[in-house]
Amino acid sequence: MPVKKKNRPGLGINPLDALMSGPPVTVKKNEEPPKAPKRQKAKPKLATKQELKPGKAKKTGRVKKVRTTYHLPEHLVEGLRNAAMHLAGPPEYLSLSLLVEQGLQEKLTRLQKKHTKGNSFPERPRDHTGGRPSK
Repeated sequence: MPVKKKNRPGLGINPLDALMSGPPVTVKKNEEPPKAPKRQKAKPKLATKQELKPGKAKKTGRVKKVRTTYHLPEHLVEGLRNAAMHLAGPPEYLSLSLLVEQGLQEKLTRLQKKHTKGNSFPERPRDHTGGRPSK
């Protein structure tokens, strides 16, 4: 003889209702649940060219970031990853990106002091072409 399954009470419309304050939302059959109002995202403010110059960036402005790819020695990358992992919490709060950014900024500052008396390098006339060098 087959065993009859008992009907267990379900969780209701939304299982998070028990965690939220206020009465649970009930929906009648053939009726759609009420939709939450859409939140509008604030558009990030990008820094101007003047703000991107070293020492000229505003503390409140966001700086536009660009994704780049580099081939680096494996031991260097592993050392950077280990450092970022161990310094991710207080007091440093370092991420791998922040660690690389700070290192490159320090190197750029040293090169500017050595070659241009602390001024920015002149704008390049065109983008550097990648790939294999021509003969």
